[in-house]
Amino acid sequence: MNRRLVCFLFLLINGAASRSVLAQPPKPEDAPGTDVQIGGSFVGVRGNADSQTLGADFSMSYRQAPWRFDAAASTVHTSGDNVQAIDRDIESTRVKRDLTPIIAATAGQKLEHDPNAGIDLRSIIDGGLAWKLVRQPGWTLDGITAVGWNHEHPVESLEATVPTTNHAVGVLELLSKVPFNASSSTTQRFTWYPDLTNYDGTRVEAEITAQAAMSQRIALKLGYLVRWVNVPLPGLKNTDTTTTASIVVTWKNPPPPPKAP
Repeated sequence: MNRRLVCFLFLLINGAASRSVLAQPPKPEDAPGTDVQIGGSFVGVRGNADSQTLGADFSMSYRQAPWRFDAAASTVHTSGDNVQAIDRDIESTRVKRDLTPIIAATAGQKLEHDPNAGIDLRSIIDGGLAWKLVRQPGWTLDGITAVGWNHEHPVESLEATVPTTNHAVGVLELLSKVPFNASSSTTQRFTWYPDLTNYDGTRVEAEITAQAAMSQRIALKLGYLVRWVNVPLPGLKNTDTTTTASIVVTWKNPPPPPKAP
């Protein structure tokens, strides 16, 4: 895929959104307030095998018109006897400033540490537009069209054959949310990072999560993340998947309204 096609897709998404989207009344995820969520998981095996897997994630959303700030972080660590050590850390932040009821200016950054995929550090900084594409009681859909800068530094064992890269990239994202009821929902995210310098580095991420409340603050969260790169580093695969199941604790300010009797 060449740069002209990427630019054309940017213009197509922007144009389609500006023509087809109608402003809707604010939904709870757009209303002023702050949401914080912390989750954790643990799997331990002893006996014929000895291994431990730890997982943790954090997310925060702050909304005060015309501003919105979102932050997220997750980590997975596996260790034990005769098992491959796994360390995967991902962190991201994004700020948005509403320009119209539909369009917002946005800037974001993302950090990744994934030695098993050959990446000691991947850093992406981007800026562009965010779109409130759909606002309905049973479905919300948001989009991002941005350009950014991707810095990748390989692990020490690959430094002799794989150089550090600094490439211009695009960021095209769709984020969908479907509530099952007042206390449970599912989200679907698709993010495409076309490499505008070298198409070999083009990446795609697809993620689906489902969360159901067990009490006012505690919920069960399931997630599945697929990460794909067009051309992987030498000796590695081009697809990684992560499946998670965790218990999360949430704080909302202001708190959700009480249920009707």
